[in-house]
Amino acid sequence: MPNLETDRGGEPKGAPAAKKPLPVIEVKVAWCKGCGLCVEYCNRGVLQMDGVVPKVVAPEKCTRCMQCEVICPDFAIEVRDGEGQAKSPGEKRG
Repeated sequence: MPNLETDRGGEPKGAPAAKKPLPVIEVKVAWCKGCGLCVEYCNRGVLQMDGVVPKVVAPEKCTRCMQCEVICPDFAIEVRDGEGQAKSPGEKRG
């Protein structure tokens, strides 16, 4: 019987990783007061201030940690999966 090592996800080691679509990071400019907390808490450099509002500059670096969304006192930023994936289990695809 072959001895196949697997990674933590149960996939065989060395198997090509499935490419996730880029996340959609939406900044609701009308709700944003420009405090910059989302930019400060993003340690990947995904967001950058553009004047008084945050701007998505590197979505490919996003790990979907959701810290920018959680830290926003105005609920002005939303991170969700990109095209073709449901936002959460049981939710309809957009």
